[in-house]
Amino acid sequence: MGVSLAGHSCELGTEEYNLALGYERANAAREDLVRLGALDRQVSVTSYGELRPAEPGSSEDALAKNRRTEITPARNLSSAR
Repeated sequence: MGVSLAGHSCELGTEEYNLALGYERANAAREDLVRLGALDRQVSVTSYGELRPAEPGSSEDALAKNRRTEITPARNLSSAR
């Protein structure tokens, strides 16, 4: 058993930049989980950048809600780092 971390960003910036930012955000959460005792192979990381907003729109509230990492239980992480 493990977890899947999906990094997200707001719509500001280019798609490439936002994908990289989402990855950095999710990877920071992965590092915290490993530091707390999770095995590296139990945590997978991906980025959706701005592609899956939690809240549509450009208000400060919407932008803030879209800057996030979602944690989902995962069963088979044999290909995870």
